[in-house]
Amino acid sequence: MLITGAGGQLGTALAEVFPRARALTRADWDVAQPPPAFDRPELVLHAAAWTDVDGAEGDPQGAAAVNVGGTAHAASLGAPVVAFSTDYVFDGSKRTPYVESDAPHPLSAYGRTKLHGEAAAGEHAWVVRSSSLFGWTSHNFVRTMLRLGAERDEGR
Repeated sequence: MLITGAGGQLGTALAEVFPRARALTRADWDVAQPPPAFDRPELVLHAAAWTDVDGAEGDPQGAAAVNVGGTAHAASLGAPVVAFSTDYVFDGSKRTPYVESDAPHPLSAYGRTKLHGEAAAGEHAWVVRSSSLFGWTSHNFVRTMLRLGAERDEGR
């Protein structure tokens, strides 16, 4: 098994759960570049991603290089792929939970690159869409709320 993005929040968690997997950080393989030569894995857990939502608006090509090109590079390894995506592929207007059959309608550069990345994973890939990640590494909703609570008397 190969894990991309093993230095990020999701990749770190996956590497902990699958300690025998080959866990590659960005220093090992920047997925925006073609893959280095190594043995074909039996499965790719593709956790590498451009996750800076606001930054994607300022650099949509950079976000696409990682989220679309990187996913295509992961799929080029020839192994089954689990591609991790986001609920940003939807516009947020639905008043009930989204389901797999709902039509995507991304409103941001980030959402568009993640949607195109899903397609780049291939029609046989497994796509996992998440609205947020919570873990002990990196930035997450809980840490942001704790920081804001320490800085402000009220939230907005």
